[in-house]
Amino acid sequence: MVEHDLVLKPGDTLTVRVVEAADRSTTAPGSNNNYNEFKIAGGSRRGKKTRKVGGKRGANGFMKFANEKRPEVMRENPGIAFGDVGKRLGEKWRALSAAEKARY
Repeated sequence: MVEHDLVLKPGDTLTVRVVEAADRSTTAPGSNNNYNEFKIAGGSRRGKKTRKVGGKRGANGFMKFANEKRPEVMRENPGIAFGDVGKRLGEKWRALSAAEKARY
């Protein structure tokens, strides 16, 4: 067991992940397998945003648009670089009217 001294100041946030010893070799860091997550929050540091434990945000309109149109952009431009796909999707999104964007 490893022990560390920890000093929390008002407004600090601490996230602790506990992994059982038997699972360490098969569980990759960042995956949710066999992790229990606890959060102690007294606020957040200035300029640093924290998220609640327990899920991701839903996709925004652009992300829904991009997921729908990405295959079309790749079909129109075979061999296009990954970054260029994003640029093309951004151009197409900016070209949409407000009514078309509201669909997403």
